[in-house]
Amino acid sequence: MKHGARECLRALPAVCLLACHDLPMLGQPRFGREHGIVRSKFMMRISTSDPQAEVRYTTDGSCPCDENARKRYEGPFVLTENVTIQAMAVCEGMTDSEVLSLTITVGDGLGVMEIADDETGDKWFDLNGRPLLSGKLPAGIYIHVRRNASGGTVSRKVLVK
Repeated sequence: MKHGARECLRALPAVCLLACHDLPMLGQPRFGREHGIVRSKFMMRISTSDPQAEVRYTTDGSCPCDENARKRYEGPFVLTENVTIQAMAVCEGMTDSEVLSLTITVGDGLGVMEIADDETGDKWFDLNGRPLLSGKLPAGIYIHVRRNASGGTVSRKVLVK
């Protein structure tokens, strides 16, 4: 029995591993920043492409599908410490979006390596390939890309302790 892209298992009629209805699925919400390393406190923004949808989120890493743990997003909020934000879009009459996750590391006093945007062409990225801006890097593994003498680029992984 097929319902859109989802399929119920005929062999186990009492069990349906995925929702068996034709409700459209909401798109994931979007965070106001693409990477999770910041210099100091900042305003976090979360948005959704569907104007009727609401965003539900947590800041302790728990799933926002748990109604007891989640908060309703009502506007930008200040983050001052390391958190893992999980967010999803919800709207009556539609299937909830998939959960989007972002770990924020607030770097003041935590980093041991300072990076800066300068004219050398050096670039820093997290392991997912997202560019990092100037600031302090907390402990972790990063990708450093720099220009060599012949005009090419050289990349290396760097462990910051």
